[in-house]
Amino acid sequence: MKMKRKLGIGILLAAFLVMSVGTALASGGSTYNGASGISVPLGTYDYFGVYTKGSATGDWFKFYTTGAESIYIDLKLIFYRDYHGEMLQYRSSSDVQAHVCQSPKYNDHWGQSYSDSWPRIEMRGDSGATYDFICGRY
Repeated sequence: MKMKRKLGIGILLAAFLVMSVGTALASGGSTYNGASGISVPLGTYDYFGVYTKGSATGDWFKFYTTGAESIYIDLKLIFYRDYHGEMLQYRSSSDVQAHVCQSPKYNDHWGQSYSDSWPRIEMRGDSGATYDFICGRY
């Protein structure tokens, strides 16, 4: 009986894991001040996603920096090519530091942060589209 119970629990766990693979996370916050927090470790790139674009407005993410740091951002090609996607990194609510989009004129992956600040990332694009991105602090 114990073996059947363990086997049953194992099968349920395996089924749950299979169903969870490939599902998208909710989008980020809907405003600059309501940005969802993410953790971006110093000295490395980190992967974030897969998210589903929430609304016609931008999806917002924020992360903490400990000093005046260089910030690197990048966006999956299919999102900006097929879903009008773009990614902006703000040092403050009015200071765009990096902008990744389809136009080569604005493709600048490197930005800056103020010391002890919460820079933001805004994701723009078609509602319902999925996206993922990387961000790094140096």
